[in-house]
Amino acid sequence: MFKHVLFDVQPERKVSAEGLRWPVGAEVETDSGLGCNREYCDLRGLSWTDARQIHALELAMIRKIESGEEPGEDYASIEDELESTDETGLLMGLDIGVASTVAALSAARCIPVTSCNGGAFGIPHHEAHPLVVFCARPQQLELLVQGAEKAGVGLVSNASGHLVVYADDIRKMPAFALALIETRAAFRQQRFRTSGKPGADKDFTHASQLKLFD
Repeated sequence: MFKHVLFDVQPERKVSAEGLRWPVGAEVETDSGLGCNREYCDLRGLSWTDARQIHALELAMIRKIESGEEPGEDYASIEDELESTDETGLLMGLDIGVASTVAALSAARCIPVTSCNGGAFGIPHHEAHPLVVFCARPQQLELLVQGAEKAGVGLVSNASGHLVVYADDIRKMPAFALALIETRAAFRQQRFRTSGKPGADKDFTHASQLKLFD
């Protein structure tokens, strides 16, 4: 019977607007290596529709793993299945468990930098626990912290001027994504107040054209 890994990390919420870094221009183009991620790919501008679709697919994949007897084999089988179907465009090559967080942050107009599920499903990964590193603007912090509190995930600033959302349980990452999705109206209003243009920065869907990092 499958049992979720509980990672040895304490979720904390300590963020500061001071020192936040917002990359521009060529820094955020695909293959730019943003945040020292050699496999970085530009995933800005996903829509809330994209985020909802990825969230639903990710939850379905997690439930399928949970129902299996060999999580590592099931995870590998699901990844092979995704790569051989049209569904692979929805997860964009992201790890199961953190894909919806990446998508929701992009829809909120943050910039995802790197992500990893920490080996939550039995296959070793680079990071020791699930996380997504991203760039955000100071005015987004309040809504992001609210989402982190609701989902029970950690959210901290790092020395590079990025934010890191992380969890001791992979199931909390899709919960954070859902918290952002449910707050989408507030994120939209925030953008409109900042831009001063009621119709500015409309969502657009291009998930099928993009692929991110492991």
